[in-house]
Amino acid sequence: MVRGRDSESDASLRIDRRTALRTVGGGLSALGLGLATGGTASAQEGFPPSERTRWGNAVSVGNGDARAFLTRGRSGAPRFLGVWLSEDALSGLPEEGDHVRHTVPLPDGTATVANVEWLTADWNPHGHGPEDVYDVPHFDFHFYFDPQERVERRIPPGGCDADGDGENDSPVPCDVYERATEPLPDAQRPPGYVPTDDVVPGMGNHWVKRDAPELQGEQFTHTYIYGSFDGRINFLEPMITRQFLENLQGRVVSEVPTPRRFPTRGFYPTEYAIRRVRGEDAVAVYLRRFQRFRGTQSVF
Repeated sequence: MVRGRDSESDASLRIDRRTALRTVGGGLSALGLGLATGGTASAQEGFPPSERTRWGNAVSVGNGDARAFLTRGRSGAPRFLGVWLSEDALSGLPEEGDHVRHTVPLPDGTATVANVEWLTADWNPHGHGPEDVYDVPHFDFHFYFDPQERVERRIPPGGCDADGDGENDSPVPCDVYERATEPLPDAQRPPGYVPTDDVVPGMGNHWVKRDAPELQGEQFTHTYIYGSFDGRINFLEPMITRQFLENLQGRVVSEVPTPRRFPTRGFYPTEYAIRRVRGEDAVAVYLRRFQRFRGTQSVF
């Protein structure tokens, strides 16, 4: 979820304070780290398993870089899918201006294995609304189920003056807004999540957990968003502050509430994790514990 302007479009996001976001569950546990392949930095003791991990090409972020990785289990099913950020990527980031989108190339075959077609790491130097909750520097990691060209073509920037007062009520055209706010079918509704009806160009509508700790007075550190368009879930989004990434030691794992079905059948995550890669000056943000889900008949 972002507020501001990326390199291609203006995006304004206003969240109803009566909705909420929840960082679901969370556990700390020790985890070994090991050698990774594909020309990236290595980890220790098996994270991610070198013989079953593929890497995408690196992209510059801050003073460092980011790479996507996909690890498959022995059965061929996805085990981990995420972003590896070098420690330097957390410094040298713009401190002023609007948000910056970094498209992180996925490893070959990711869409076939894990249904993700496009991955971005969006940097928000001032955060976004509501201003008393998310107005801190943070990253939004978007895992899209559709290719970049399709998302940007169908959810373009624009304006919609729905009430005729001469001011835009949405940063997308009115017809796009209507498609983005189409309700999800019951089978695709994640438990406890509600739509904000805040539609962002190049993204869609955002669904948040109604009992968010940070909206109950706790400090925002990390959380998980669902996105939708045309009555269909179209992205998954861990949202994490830079401070949390910088200060993290060890690993944090959070359970993800999942709907009964996703748009298409296949494997989808039931947890996300954030970890410090000891000895490698890196942090990793990734989806994990994939399970097989049935698909609905919705067509995008």
